[in-house]
Amino acid sequence: MTILSALPANACLYSAARVAFAAMVLAAAPASAQVKQTAEGAQAFISSMFEMPGVSKWLIADGQTRLVNGNPALLLIGLEQIEHVDRTGAKNACTTQISKIRFDQTTLESGGAFYNVGDSALPALPGVFAAPLYVDWGKTSVSRGIGTNPTSTWHFVSARFTIDNAKTVPVYFRLSTQDSALADRIEYAMKFLQMSCDVSAKDGF
Repeated sequence: MTILSALPANACLYSAARVAFAAMVLAAAPASAQVKQTAEGAQAFISSMFEMPGVSKWLIADGQTRLVNGNPALLLIGLEQIEHVDRTGAKNACTTQISKIRFDQTTLESGGAFYNVGDSALPALPGVFAAPLYVDWGKTSVSRGIGTNPTSTWHFVSARFTIDNAKTVPVYFRLSTQDSALADRIEYAMKFLQMSCDVSAKDGF
């Protein structure tokens, strides 16, 4: 008890968060699973989502907004290709290179609802970003949300990162699906990468 009380409060919270994540790891992995979970495996899984029917891939940046019915709406820009290489072109399990961006594939999100860009009072701006962009997983934060349109509900997982030449602008790499179970797996893979690649956690805590 004396040792525990000597720890800073935030250290206890940080350890608790890692214990909770470890519990999620155990819950997500079948008892019979033989394949070791690695950052490389998580990267391969995320890459496979680009071939998965029904999964939408988006790039979002704070400040890139439009208007829908007088309300601000985020501009979502389509992604076509990613690779797990770093800025030197070398394979790197902790870095995702966004290689191709589709400025002809855009949608708007406002208040959890999705709209066509044509519904916006402002035109879409092409060429907001220039590929390649790099997601350094150890520096990301991962979040989960739900969005709707008139015909469907989407579960999305977003990894927040920064662009090299605009570090003050938060950017989000997002995968969306109508399958909540698949969204669970995407969230787990992204959080596994964030935890595995966090340089402050190399001691396992």
